[in-house]
Amino acid sequence: MPVERSASGDPVRGYEALTEICRVLGNTPDDRELTHRILEIICRVFDVEVCTLRILDDLTSELVLARSRGMPGYSKPVRLGESVVGRAVFERKPYLIKDLDDSPYEKSSFAAERGLKSLMSVPLLLKDRAVGGLTVYATRADNFSTSDSLLLCAIASQIATVVENGRLIRDTVSTLVSLARAIDAKDRYTQGHSARVTAYSVLLAEKIGINGTELAMLKQIGPMHDIGKIGISETIINKPARLSPQERRVIQQHPVIGERIVNSIRTFQPGLYLVRNHHEDFDGAGYPDGLRGEEIPLAARVLRIADTWDAMTTRRPYRDPLDAETAFEELRRHAGTQFDPDLVAEFSDLRDGGALELE
Repeated sequence: MPVERSASGDPVRGYEALTEICRVLGNTPDDRELTHRILEIICRVFDVEVCTLRILDDLTSELVLARSRGMPGYSKPVRLGESVVGRAVFERKPYLIKDLDDSPYEKSSFAAERGLKSLMSVPLLLKDRAVGGLTVYATRADNFSTSDSLLLCAIASQIATVVENGRLIRDTVSTLVSLARAIDAKDRYTQGHSARVTAYSVLLAEKIGINGTELAMLKQIGPMHDIGKIGISETIINKPARLSPQERRVIQQHPVIGERIVNSIRTFQPGLYLVRNHHEDFDGAGYPDGLRGEEIPLAARVLRIADTWDAMTTRRPYRDPLDAETAFEELRRHAGTQFDPDLVAEFSDLRDGGALELE
């Protein structure tokens, strides 16, 4: 029996598409980038311009547009059982509409404006559970075949795994952020410390030209830089005096503990150095690894200055906050020993320009 073909593809191209998607899955850790690249592949394989990915919101039973190609950034949510994608997800089966002008379903204003004539819509399934829907539109009637819908179902099963992994990652991140806030709350003198340190770090990083993945890591991991303190006794954290040598050894373990905690998130693994190395000194006298100079990653050197600045300008158990000028004198005095001297100068420029006055 011959394999049914359509104008959009053939069995070989379908196999190549799945192979390419598997390769993308193995080499692209970020779930948003993954879905973006998979939608690119879908549009190329089926020779279409419009493809949408909707994720099911379990609380509202609505399918919310998560990613798209060829569609405006906003599209109102679709309820389960409504429209083609809503029925595909609700019934957990693919829908193939060969001619939108001759179908029982109302043609959307978007489809009419774009001159879309046919579509395929398939559910994203994890075992028997639907997590979203994938829809491909064509400007030609009768553009898709049954074999096309089977290929789209195979692709959808891959995307469903990506969606679920992304949801698990977001849940884990939310838990870690909650832990970070709990750490701030343990120390009644430094509530909000993690958020302020991140804000100062981002200002300095942007000033010196850090961007892309490194800046994204700083924004995401900055709030968790002290997360390892979750296992440190509040007696030590809130001690109203200088720590003893033994207590300092305990507190100096928090970067290593924090690294182990944050390591649970695959997408954060490239930025683990921010947690581990934010207490390294420029002269090599810091902890936990005794790195010196440019051995310390640049973003970690940035975080070191921001962390110290906030510690000096907020009330501590054993002293009142320092005024800004005194705090800057301390940064300058330790430039080249604790801190990268070039970064201290850049941070000073930020202060002189008023950029450090956080709301």
